[in-house]
Amino acid sequence: MRLAFIGGWGHHYLRGLLSEQADGVVARPVAVSGDGHDERRARALAQQLGEAAWFDDPRRMLEQFRPDVVSVGAVYGYNGDMIALAMERGAAVVSDKPIAATWEQFRRLKQLSERPGATLLTELPLRCLEEFQAAATAVADGQVGQVVLATAQKSYRFRMRPAWYADRASYGGTMLWVASHGIDA
Repeated sequence: MRLAFIGGWGHHYLRGLLSEQADGVVARPVAVSGDGHDERRARALAQQLGEAAWFDDPRRMLEQFRPDVVSVGAVYGYNGDMIALAMERGAAVVSDKPIAATWEQFRRLKQLSERPGATLLTELPLRCLEEFQAAATAVADGQVGQVVLATAQKSYRFRMRPAWYADRASYGGTMLWVASHGIDA
């Protein structure tokens, strides 16, 4: 499997396919590209991955490297653009959230995901945690009665953030970045 990474943000959970403990999946060769908005972070990811080919431009990487699967972790508001680039070239995509920060991105990704064989997944891992699965089972089995209200909280440590967090186009918004976890779970 040819695996590529775009951007240096997000979790890039597919890095696990590169570990010695990967369960029978071999992801080699590997390529990394910036997203056009924070090359320093993407280069750092490439160094962490070891033997990864570096590309300055995601389009060039997609055309020359031709990955089977692409992990997208761009500056959040641009995930949708990077996902579309990969899907237009037939790659399966696993992306950090948000997968779309605008209605235009959303409509484009919806259109691309309706193509035969298209794959688009987002990294929302809370639903996979034991405690969330136990709660879902308890509700499904009627052990807690009728649910009329649910609340969720996902906390992040207060610290300095890059300037793009203050820009709606780059950041996408707190609802899409943070609240999506609680809504999904």
